[in-house]
Amino acid sequence: LVSRDLGLAFQRRVQEFAASSHTAGPAGAAPQWVRLTRAGQLVTASVSMDGATWIEVGSDALAIGTGPVLVGLALTSHEDSIIATATFDNVTVTP
Repeated sequence: LVSRDLGLAFQRRVQEFAASSHTAGPAGAAPQWVRLTRAGQLVTASVSMDGATWIEVGSDALAIGTGPVLVGLALTSHEDSIIATATFDNVTVTP
């Protein structure tokens, strides 16, 4: 994730309904490149300033099986009364 307050990080839920886990990454702010890679159930999060040189933030085994999964992009302001906006570009999903 890229967050104004938290910088760069890897947040995930290792199984459905579990509490989320947080691994802090390097200092940084938007815009950033973020990448998730998957090998079986192991998901690795990385960040990059330029899309060429990547820094691994963390990895974890997630209870997602080994078959296809649904992916998406998320945005939140964490405040009910504040609307957040963002631009996502250069999005690629590779099976």
